[in-house]
Amino acid sequence: MGRTLLCTGLLFAMSGCGGIRMTGIDPAPFPLTEFNVQALDEVIVLSWTNPNGLSGTLIRYSEKETPAGPFDGYPPPNGNAGRFTVSSGRTGSFRHTDLSNGTTYYYAAFAYDESAHYSKAVTGSGIPRDGTAPGAPIFFSARAGEGLVSLRWAQGVDDDAAGTLIRFSTAGFPKCPTDGAVLPGDARGIFPGSPASRRSFLHANLMNGSIYYYAAFTYDEVPNYSAPMFASALPGDSTPPSLAIDILQNTLTTSRLDFFLRASEPLDPESVELSANGDRVAMKPVDSKKNLWRGGYLLTGTGTVFLAASARDPAGLAGSANSTFAATLLPAGRGGSAVSPDKILEIRFPPDALPESTYIIVRTVEQSTPFGKIRAGGSHRISYRVSPEGLLGGGEAEVAVRYDSLDLLEINPGRLRIRDDEFGVPLRPHIDPERRTASVNVTRLGGISIALEDAPPGDGGDTSFVVLEQNRPNPFNPTTAIRFDLPSPQQVRLDIFGVSGRRVRTLLDQHLTAGRHSVTWNGTDESGVPLAGGVYFCRLQAQHRTVTGKMVLLR
Repeated sequence: MGRTLLCTGLLFAMSGCGGIRMTGIDPAPFPLTEFNVQALDEVIVLSWTNPNGLSGTLIRYSEKETPAGPFDGYPPPNGNAGRFTVSSGRTGSFRHTDLSNGTTYYYAAFAYDESAHYSKAVTGSGIPRDGTAPGAPIFFSARAGEGLVSLRWAQGVDDDAAGTLIRFSTAGFPKCPTDGAVLPGDARGIFPGSPASRRSFLHANLMNGSIYYYAAFTYDEVPNYSAPMFASALPGDSTPPSLAIDILQNTLTTSRLDFFLRASEPLDPESVELSANGDRVAMKPVDSKKNLWRGGYLLTGTGTVFLAASARDPAGLAGSANSTFAATLLPAGRGGSAVSPDKILEIRFPPDALPESTYIIVRTVEQSTPFGKIRAGGSHRISYRVSPEGLLGGGEAEVAVRYDSLDLLEINPGRLRIRDDEFGVPLRPHIDPERRTASVNVTRLGGISIALEDAPPGDGGDTSFVVLEQNRPNPFNPTTAIRFDLPSPQQVRLDIFGVSGRRVRTLLDQHLTAGRHSVTWNGTDESGVPLAGGVYFCRLQAQHRTVTGKMVLLR
């Protein structure tokens, strides 16, 4: 017959023997069971799974439309015209690189067998995008002048860094590229540049006295933005910040301290530093309105601790402060002494004063003249702080001052005064020429000051040296003793007042001799009726001198 007939999947052909033979057509392979297209930065990752052990996979792609057949579009550059031999696991993958971000790439994948029959296409598409933010600027600074701020920065070093964006605000640091306001000028705060390039900008026509907060972001071509780097400045500021260091001791765990750094104006957060004996203490802001910073510290032994603080204000002006304190660990029930850093003040504790092991801290908080250099007349003062404040709870400790100039005290011992700064109460010291000390007993720890003052005029007794000691015990129930010293015979009146200012009891109104006196109060009024618990005040009047003390009655 000489013709080939195709009929319902069977092939009929004339044989050489005059007969007819029949063969079957090879079926097309099954399509891929999985085909994934993952877009990255300038890269698309292809992965697939073949249905069975076929010869391989053919992949075609196009930037216009999905390839419809195995000869449409282009082969990816795998070195084998887009053909991939099936692995033993029947899976495969390919990274299609050097692509253009933002362009859509269409893919079609075909399984094929040894007879070059192709399966139906499995398709997918992807758009490469840069989703990785560049690194932040290398540095960023703002320095204030009169009505202006000079900005300087170095851009991030990433290869795709395309420039720097700067935003500003007077209400706080911009946190993202759309916060705050744009810089003036056509650039609107956008500064193109190569990686690590250095630039500057002068922000002018600003209001003196207002803080300007800036944030700088490195951006790439997408654009993606880096994390911000901050800087601030205060135009018109020519005064460096004034800094002061305070110390707060934990009364329960006396080895734990809080250092507080107070500033006269807002500070650049990255510039705030405080060190204790050279070890840096982490400082955090605790009150932005008061410009207060705090850091924790743990005492590990007896010794002197030197504190050094430094910080810059938003204008870049630097301030510093120093402080020193002596820490002494006294074991429970053994007593001992704690000495100030300048070795002038000593606090002596009897064995029963400290039921638990305690760190005693002594520091100088004010000094008009170095005490050891006083050689002539004039008024001089040193103030100390001893903590844990309070602490003694009815017991006593001895405060001893190692005075320097014995001759001055021999001329007039009344020149040396010790004062309880907490209550403003002067304490009459006992002078010991052999030990070269002046000492008093105290019932609480806190502020203690030493004053060397001009000798009072006149030959007679001077009422300014009337001394009212803190009542003991305090707080009390039911009785307490009120002690006072008189330098000369004089008329004395001792009254008790409530917090409202009403007098509730007159304990004493008579002429007394010079020396020490003690009066006991049992917490009752003039009629002998017990008063309610609370705060009361005792007022001692001696000629032209009036001294007041505070007492606490417990019920």
